[in-house]
Amino acid sequence: MKFQLLYNILHLCSLQKFVTSALHNNDGIIAKLNKNKGRNLKSNVNIYVPNLALNISYIESKEKIQQRVFGSWYAENVLETLNQTEVTAENFQNQDSNYPGQLTEGRKEFFTLYATKDDSKVKQIWSQDGGSRPTFTSFHHLVLPVWFGDEDPNDPESQMVASRIKLVLDQNKEYYRKMSFDSVDLTYEILEQKQFPSLNSRTATLDDSKEKMREHTRSLGYEKGDGSYDGLMLLYNIAKGKGDHSFSGGLANVNADDPFLWMSYALYDWETGANIDFGVTRHEFGHNVGHPHHRAMRYERLGVTMYDGFDMMSGGNFYDISHFHVASKWFFNWIPDSSIVMMQPEGSTEWCPKCKSSGTFNIKTFDKYESPPQNGDIFGIHIPIHGERGNTIWSYWLQYRSGVHGRAAIGLSVHFSRFILGSTFGGMYDQLNYDVHGDTETTFDSFVLPGTCYIIEPALMLIKRGLSAEQSGEQVIPRVCVESLNKGNDITVSVSFLDSSYLKPGNAHHSVQCNTSGKKVKETFTKSPLLYHLKGTGVDGTVSVSLCPKNNVSPNFGYNANAYFYDRYPHAPMEQKAPFAHGAFDGKAIGFWECCKPGSDVYVNNGATIVKITNINEGKHRIYLNEIEIYDENGVNVAPNGRCYSKFSDYDLGDPNCLNDGIVGNYPEACSSYSGADGTPQFDFCVLEKETKISRVKVYPFYDPEKSFLTDKLDNLQIDFYSFVDLGKKNYRWKGDLDFIGQLAEPIQTGFSSSMLDPRSHNVVLDSSYPCPRKSSDPPPSLYSSLSSLFGETWLIVNVQEVDGFAAIETEVDI
Repeated sequence: MKFQLLYNILHLCSLQKFVTSALHNNDGIIAKLNKNKGRNLKSNVNIYVPNLALNISYIESKEKIQQRVFGSWYAENVLETLNQTEVTAENFQNQDSNYPGQLTEGRKEFFTLYATKDDSKVKQIWSQDGGSRPTFTSFHHLVLPVWFGDEDPNDPESQMVASRIKLVLDQNKEYYRKMSFDSVDLTYEILEQKQFPSLNSRTATLDDSKEKMREHTRSLGYEKGDGSYDGLMLLYNIAKGKGDHSFSGGLANVNADDPFLWMSYALYDWETGANIDFGVTRHEFGHNVGHPHHRAMRYERLGVTMYDGFDMMSGGNFYDISHFHVASKWFFNWIPDSSIVMMQPEGSTEWCPKCKSSGTFNIKTFDKYESPPQNGDIFGIHIPIHGERGNTIWSYWLQYRSGVHGRAAIGLSVHFSRFILGSTFGGMYDQLNYDVHGDTETTFDSFVLPGTCYIIEPALMLIKRGLSAEQSGEQVIPRVCVESLNKGNDITVSVSFLDSSYLKPGNAHHSVQCNTSGKKVKETFTKSPLLYHLKGTGVDGTVSVSLCPKNNVSPNFGYNANAYFYDRYPHAPMEQKAPFAHGAFDGKAIGFWECCKPGSDVYVNNGATIVKITNINEGKHRIYLNEIEIYDENGVNVAPNGRCYSKFSDYDLGDPNCLNDGIVGNYPEACSSYSGADGTPQFDFCVLEKETKISRVKVYPFYDPEKSFLTDKLDNLQIDFYSFVDLGKKNYRWKGDLDFIGQLAEPIQTGFSSSMLDPRSHNVVLDSSYPCPRKSSDPPPSLYSSLSSLFGETWLIVNVQEVDGFAAIETEVDI
């Protein structure tokens, strides 16, 4: 039990890389943002607690550690997740089934707790008119800039400028005002900078500085609970060396009775000089008001935390608009009950008179300030699952997000959430997003797309807890279909429920019993998909699949074969005509070029899929671009339907998503990409939605009027066109080398300078083939899936793309 024990309790924030460090005491969980370029996420973990510092890379006695360090909260909220009996397909599927019309005890407890959701919302930050629900409407910070005892107050470098602090806090105030649809007003008072003579910047703990600030504010007449303030914010200069105050970033406790926020002063992006304090501030205050980091569901099985990358509490903080989820806005009453549809399989019951069992609904985007809730608007769908412990409710939420540069506006978001009710902000809200297309390792495809239906199967977190079927949601299986999409504004969905018999497995084409000595199945088939049931893989088995597509009709034309891995029988793709990626926990693809005959040519059907732009100017390796337009043979710009990436974007200075967002202009009015700093030629590239007969490309340079020299570094660029690239694991940028396969045109040379800022347009003539990249000594390609199988068995679908109505593929499954 290595890192999963820690990642369940620590809430880590960063604009780039993450270093784990946290404190837990009676004031709640401390969440830390640490901007540290030199450490790897999988290195040892430092945990700071009052009067105790541990360096942990492996924990042998979790019970002993939890009592020494984390206390009863950890035992109640984390250990139950880990101290579980193994869940197998047999005992899971044989648990009690649902009786039509009868709510389980867990769902009854949900509604009992749901009725108390506002009981702790009593402090002055909440307002209530008549019989309405309490609304989170105000919060007042006392802000104290400090020197430690080893700092010189007369040193200009250590003095904090009140006007700059005010600028950041005003930005935060405005962001929350708009996010709340004018509901909440954040105010603050900046106190005079104070020195703590008895504290050394390198040895003082977080508790030390927190208590000193409390003492100081009390001496000024501010008492906790007297209504003079709602929370405290301490600003410090970054200490040299190691220590609790040596990081640049912020920390905050989560839903504590005494909200506290630590912030380093002078958090800059050194490459551009940009002030990023605001992004850190809005994120850390998000922790204060009850949000840990939100994660991607699929990555829970890996034992490490992976963020979905869309809201400001889950890795999306670098977007201008990355609002709290709709569930949070509803909980704070920024979105009213009337704009949330509640659903359950039974429809209206005495426990939920307003619940619906099915229907078609138009859901508005919840993150547009210009489009606040109006009568009749629907902003989200809430599907109750389970209640427990007298304070925790679990649900599914359906929502539509338009911000984050429109990256989430392509479809419906599905989330599994929980509220732990109580304390200052009414509760702690945590959620995991369903990675709808589970065959890839990106979260950019975590959406139900128009024209498709998605089955929400029981959430992995509940299953891993070892709960009974009624508690794990086995009786609540929603079927969600996206009927239409008005991109960026609203989405129309239909929702119904499937019976629990849906989870019973069907028949496979092949059933294979695995063992440690290995077993092989080899078959050539002309129909796909083909379904394998691999029994006995265990929770840590590795499945190896060798695929080589062979087109017997047009042997020189290439196409792809795909393998998809599932925990349970894949009902959705096999019986509901859902995309194969739905419900998968892993997936791989093999292109024809990986199986072609060395020395032969590979022919492409409809053009290129990759446009790559490289800075080949020796000594000026960085690349910054504003926009790339890619036109097909009909003159249509197809770039917006693809995705763009940067090779190496370590400082979060740029966003490759900007390359095809349709927004053209100079910095800072328009965003741009950035790739650089690793000493090799840098490149941006765009992956089109499908093969395209590209006729023209148009490139727009980055230009900052105050730093025109940056554009001068773009005077020698090369544009290349390829058939394939393997993106691997990265969401929005690639760090490392990539293999671009199948060059389909002669490279095009272009460039810019501060005196040549006009976009450059180039006509393109693509080849219809490229030389097979394989050597005679290359082994046949193999696919591996080593992710944990939830039930100790794996289901595998092998599918091949048809060409001219016919496809044959040779398949070897090696276990």
